[in-house]
Amino acid sequence: MSKLFVGVDFGTTNSTIAFVQPNGRISPNGPVPSLVAWENHQVVALGQKARDLTQRGSPPYPLRDLKMHLESGIVRLGTTAVDVVDIIARYLKSLFSNAGYDTTDVHVVAGTPVRVSRQHRENLREAFRRAGIPSVQ
Repeated sequence: MSKLFVGVDFGTTNSTIAFVQPNGRISPNGPVPSLVAWENHQVVALGQKARDLTQRGSPPYPLRDLKMHLESGIVRLGTTAVDVVDIIARYLKSLFSNAGYDTTDVHVVAGTPVRVSRQHRENLREAFRRAGIPSVQ
């Protein structure tokens, strides 16, 4: 099997993922809410499922703006500090699985804002690695 090329726009509000098929056709998937639902200091849902759950009221509670926490590497779920890189890795993995793809043998190009810190970029790369995607630019 040849390497699958994927573009990821990990956005503040929504994310989009696009797969370049072997025939050159591009298959976009998204936008998917860049949202996590949490309750009792645990992540209970990601993406659209998180939006559906949190729109009904709290709990579960929404965690928005995931990428804005990449520089510090932590995010608070209530009184608990959690590794945001792990949460983003789970979110990225869910983007692939919800689109019907796995993370094996893919090469990803991820869009980032121009003026983000080196730490932000390194944490985003680490999130992709933890999601099982070592080849990311």
